Amino acid sequence: MNQRYMDTAGGQPGWRAETSTPSPCYEWTGFGQVPAVLGDAAARPGAVCRDENGQGCALHIGPDRWLIAAPSPATMATLEQAQRQGDGAGAEVTGKWRRVRLVVLPGERARTHPLCAALPVDLVLADRECASLWAFDCPVIVVRSDGELELWVEASYEASLLEMLATLGVAT
Repeated sequence: MNQRYMDTAGGQPGWRAETSTPSPCYEWTGFGQVPAVLGDAAARPGAVCRDENGQGCALHIGPDRWLIAAPSPATMATLEQAQRQGDGAGAEVTGKWRRVRLVVLPGERARTHPLCAALPVDLVLADRECASLWAFDCPVIVVRSDGELELWVEASYEASLLEMLATLGVAT
């Protein structure tokens, strides 16, 4: 499903949302340990570990908490081992989260970001790559991604989030 975001000043298309549901998807809670498979950077609050395509595959969404999208078999084996050792607990949450990637349409210049009406994106992500917060009464994880933004929203809030964005000039 694709949505177009409108520049409210000029009424011209400026943004597109590309939605997807990563599969499988896991939430990991560490018990004071950061599994090495998540990388050294995973210990930093708001860190994002990326796959070979640059997609966020492990998002540090809270103290000792990560959202892990489409983990490799090696990552899963390491996390399962860590769980057996009592270093943390994982739960499969496939279908719980929807990824909404906000991109500037080809040929368009970057305009005011649609999220600026709900939160100061630059301030929130000033010293981190991702943050868990609320936007438009929806729990979201905001992720900086290749100069664009990704939102991870719980599936039950997706329609509400897109509806609120529509009030800012989103063509639906």
